[in-house]
Amino acid sequence: MVLRARLRTLMLMEISLGRPLNAPVVVAAFEGWNDAGEAASSTVAHLADLSGAREIASVDPEEFYDYQVNRPMIRLDEGGASRIEWRTTRLLAGRLAAGERDVVLISGIEPSIRWRGFTREIVSACQTLGAGPGAAVRALPARPPPRSPDGRPPPPPPA
Repeated sequence: MVLRARLRTLMLMEISLGRPLNAPVVVAAFEGWNDAGEAASSTVAHLADLSGAREIASVDPEEFYDYQVNRPMIRLDEGGASRIEWRTTRLLAGRLAAGERDVVLISGIEPSIRWRGFTREIVSACQTLGAGPGAAVRALPARPPPRSPDGRPPPPPPA
C-alpha cells in the first residue's frame, strides 16, 4: 500500500506501507545536543528492533539541513565500493509487543533550517498515517550530585 501525502506546496513525501497501521502511537528522537550519550536515539533504535519496524518514509534532506553542520557519510560496502549516505530523518513503522497497536518511530537529525516546514512535514505524515498520541524522547547531561571535600556524598536531609 502506498500513501501519498501532500506535505508542502511543491513537495511530496511517499509513505510506503506493507499493511494499514492499527491505531499507531508516535515516538520521536533526534540526534544532537538533546541526545546525551545517544540515549534517546538508542531508545528509538531499540524500539525499532523490538517492534520489527521498517522504514516507511524519509524527509528530503536538501530542504532542511545545512551540510556544513551535518555532513554526509561515505560508507564502504563489502566489495570496497563507496557510497554517499545523506543524513536525514526517517519514519519507521512496527507492531508493538502486545500486538494491538502499531508504532511510528521518527529518528534522525533535527533540521538546521526551516523548522516550521520540517514540523509541518512530520505532523502531516503522522496525520496521514492516523498516528497519535506521541512522545519525544531526549537525554540531557546532568550535573553529578554534590560531594563533600573528602569525596563522600552529603548526608540525607533531616526527616
